Amino acid sequence: IRVRRGIGGPNDKAPKFSLRCIKDNKIKTRWNSKSLGVAGDTTMDLEFGPCGFGKTWQFEFMVSDDCPVDIVRMQAQVSPAEQS
Repeated sequence: IRVRRGIGGPNDKAPKFSLRCIKDNKIKTRWNSKSLGVAGDTTMDLEFGPCGFGKTWQFEFMVSDDCPVDIVRMQAQVSPAEQS
């Protein structure tokens, strides 16, 4: 996910951006949280890693503090499961 970062104040605790997946409209993954950074942080990419197997996906986002969040881009690497 590419987001605007560095929105926390220099003396504030950095807000957290959390993501979870809902696979096949049934199974929810755990919330995975990443820091949005304090003032001056410029790295925009947050990597959340694998979410498991599924045919359909739904993503939920949550932010720990009342702050603006701009999601610039989101991408997923999708590959077919190997069949034995």
